[in-house]
Amino acid sequence: MGQVYAFSEGYPIAAAYTVLALLVRLLVLYLMLPLFLMALMVLPWAVYLALPISVSPILILLPSAILLGVAVDIAAATFKKYL
Repeated sequence: MGQVYAFSEGYPIAAAYTVLALLVRLLVLYLMLPLFLMALMVLPWAVYLALPISVSPILILLPSAILLGVAVDIAAATFKKYL
């Protein structure tokens, strides 16, 4: 009985470390996503309002909206991989 325990002792520990690593990666992904997306939502408005010349809002906000959509699509695609 002692030999079986000694032989299989490492497997539950390795499984626990694997699960913990996965949870940490998911947590980092979950915590970083709002910061990145928030920057993509706020930065174009700040740039538009800070420009010293008159520019149509479409020239700044449309490309940034497209980039935000691409970022959300990529984030959703990579997040589904972990579920």
